[in-house]
Amino acid sequence: DTLAAAVAAGGMAVAAVADTQLQSFKVKNEQRKAVGLPPLPLLDTGLWYFSRHPNYFGELSWWWGVGLFAARLGHPEALAGAAINTLAMVPVTFMVEERMMRVPSRREEWIAYVECTSVWVPLPKR
Repeated sequence: DTLAAAVAAGGMAVAAVADTQLQSFKVKNEQRKAVGLPPLPLLDTGLWYFSRHPNYFGELSWWWGVGLFAARLGHPEALAGAAINTLAMVPVTFMVEERMMRVPSRREEWIAYVECTSVWVPLPKR
């Protein structure tokens, strides 16, 4: 129960922090545009320094934590929901990354970021 709660709560915290950082980045870029400055090409600070999609990692951790908790209560089939959610995130991740590649002004930085930054799991740079 403790592990499941820690995974779920940790996932929720990671998702909240990552989403807040992403929203702040978007607002700052709008402010930059409003005063005639070019937008920053990508978010690579905070949790985004360690993962290209920390918000997805947080969400998936939440669902795995809930699944673990349900399994401990005698419902291991709940883990199927976490697995399906994880599988659903794969094409979403590919779509987002493909969209990032299509923007010429950030393509080079994105490629360099991809080469050294984990996809979901926050890890030290490679």
